[in-house]
Amino acid sequence: MVTRKEVALRAGVSVSVVSRAMNNSGYVEAEKKKRILAIAEELGYYPHPVAEALQKRRTKQILFFCKDLKNSFYIDMYRGMVEAAGKRDYMVVFNGSMDFEKIRNAMIDGIIMPNEGITQHYLDTVGRNYRLPVVSASYGNAEGFSRAVPRVEIDMVRVMELAVRALRENGHRRIALGMPYPFSSMDARRLSFCSLMKEVYGDRLKEYYIGVHRE
Repeated sequence: MVTRKEVALRAGVSVSVVSRAMNNSGYVEAEKKKRILAIAEELGYYPHPVAEALQKRRTKQILFFCKDLKNSFYIDMYRGMVEAAGKRDYMVVFNGSMDFEKIRNAMIDGIIMPNEGITQHYLDTVGRNYRLPVVSASYGNAEGFSRAVPRVEIDMVRVMELAVRALRENGHRRIALGMPYPFSSMDARRLSFCSLMKEVYGDRLKEYYIGVHRE
């Protein structure tokens, strides 16, 4: 296997100059860079992606940690991440296991969590002393993290307003909400629904909340 040292010897330069020329990092004279790249191609030298990642401490990979692979909403989220990451020359890898310990061995630059609950669980376990950057999707729930984590907020109150308005505009009046949480839940969607429909149902509001079992 050809190494950078061999390319450097042939080009009559140091290994660090070869590295700068190959990585487009730092200044190398145009003619010298052109010669180095030509020699590298002639010798059949190509940087090993794993070695490059270890050297730069950057893998160009982000992990989307999501257990619920049956949820079409999360699949749509993933598609959006892939599109956004691609514009920045990054790749998003998908993990559907709750085994946080495996993240320690993953070659990634950061983690995207699907909700606040999983984010807090990660921070309470592996995340206590594994300091990769973490971003969490958030659904308007008042949950404080044990350390600072940026959140991408999905405005569930607005979502509920749009859903109720769409049903009313199509002539529907008896509107119910089905969720996998009890009526006492502080979920932003339930609170928004109750606020919107209180004047319609009054004391019978609870009758129009359908608690769907998680399974």
